[in-house]
Amino acid sequence: MPRILLIAYYYPPLGGPASLRLSKTAHYLSKLGWNVDVLTVKNILYHSIDEGLVKREKGIRIFRTNSLEVLTLLYYVQRLTKLLPNKEIKKQSHQTSNLYFKFSGKLRDFGKKLFFPDEKIGWLPYAYKRGAKLLQNNRYDLILASSGPYTSALIAHKLSKAYNVPYVIDYRDHWSLNPYETQTGLHHRLSKQMEREILKDSAKITTIGQTMKDELIEAYPFLNPNKIGVIYNGYDETDFSLPDKENSDRTTVTFSYLGNLYGQRSPKYFLRALKELNDSKRLPSNIRVKFIGNYHIDTLRQLQDESLGSIVEIVPQVPHKEAIRIMLDSDVLLLFIPTKDGKGVLTSKVFEYLRSGKPTLAMIPQNSELHQIIEEIEECYTVKMEDLEGIREGILTLYDRVLNKPELAYLYNEKIAKYSRERQTEKLNELLLNII
Repeated sequence: MPRILLIAYYYPPLGGPASLRLSKTAHYLSKLGWNVDVLTVKNILYHSIDEGLVKREKGIRIFRTNSLEVLTLLYYVQRLTKLLPNKEIKKQSHQTSNLYFKFSGKLRDFGKKLFFPDEKIGWLPYAYKRGAKLLQNNRYDLILASSGPYTSALIAHKLSKAYNVPYVIDYRDHWSLNPYETQTGLHHRLSKQMEREILKDSAKITTIGQTMKDELIEAYPFLNPNKIGVIYNGYDETDFSLPDKENSDRTTVTFSYLGNLYGQRSPKYFLRALKELNDSKRLPSNIRVKFIGNYHIDTLRQLQDESLGSIVEIVPQVPHKEAIRIMLDSDVLLLFIPTKDGKGVLTSKVFEYLRSGKPTLAMIPQNSELHQIIEEIEECYTVKMEDLEGIREGILTLYDRVLNKPELAYLYNEKIAKYSRERQTEKLNELLLNII
């Protein structure tokens, strides 16, 4: 059986899309005959913990190491506060008590500028030491590193050089091309130089979309297109079951957003459109909007508009399986991607949205890869994230659609099936086997 070392900073019990992609990759590679050893971090403060994603699986071994970084320090500070005899703190929810959410976007961006290549660099000495021990004691055919953080790619590069094992870089986010990174000029030049070297020495590269692949080739002309494979995030069929038949005596129509909001991905235009409809008495009284996730303080301020208090509900992040259930029980799903620099953004939740068969109010760039994928599969209502008039019309149009078609079609077909996690990992498996 071939053996692979997966360098995955984000891995269960950490929640979120990065952790989900990597745990699903490990699971399906194991099913396809690989022995998978996972090198990951332990004891950091994070926006969500999902114990439901933790599984002991045959063919997968997990090795967790310390990390010298701010999130490690905050993890122990958080634990200390919970040990203190403060009843008020203990009564607070995860979202309101978690130190992770106490910092504004500007402060987080400032912190990122202090470290190179990113704020996870304190993980490198621990991960390298453990990775070196694993490579000394086991025969590995490949190293697969998930980036970001970019530190993971740096670890893979150093281990590959030291132990002569080929490595693959899985791009979930751009590095020097990332439009949302607030780097200094020197930081950016050094990142570009390091990225060039790591890409050049890699055996293969994978990206989460075709646009990201095209942008890498344009930025680094020495890259052969055949060296880069596109592995979409997809959905896992085992997470889904058919929704229960809904009662025709509908009392509310629920619009739901599931996941985090950060960077330029903002609900402010949607909330403003909702408020304008409400103020002009055009918003149906039985519309309810749910935001399911853990949000930083600046986003929470936007969502906690007093004039929308009876309409908008904030639900702290739930385990992934429960999130799927909420998705299936919702009437309309919401998606936010900014127009600026959003052409290649492929949020992982879109594939689960599409698999759910629910109508989506997709506030996304109209010339994006995401728009093309959505239009290929389902008749979605798409509008720019910043288009207030279009959003107002979309809310009312989809509300009418839900009322007129309460029994929505179950949209499972081959167009959706090709984006399953299983099929995407089969593509990755073929790419990896071609290397060895």
